[in-house]
Amino acid sequence: MTKQELHDFMTRHKLGVLSTQGPDRAPQSALMGMAVGADLEIVVNCSFIAAISGTSSGVAKR
Repeated sequence: MTKQELHDFMTRHKLGVLSTQGPDRAPQSALMGMAVGADLEIVVNCSFIAAISGTSSGVAKR
């Protein structure tokens, strides 16, 4: 995949999943709004998700 193809793919999608590992090594994931720049800089926006999920943190409570 070329850099241009990756950029094109990422700009077609406004949401992404950010995954990390917690202190207890358990996986953690959150749905985030995202934007990508010409050099593949990724900007995430959790306030968008908070607005649609009704939570202050942007992570839906179970």
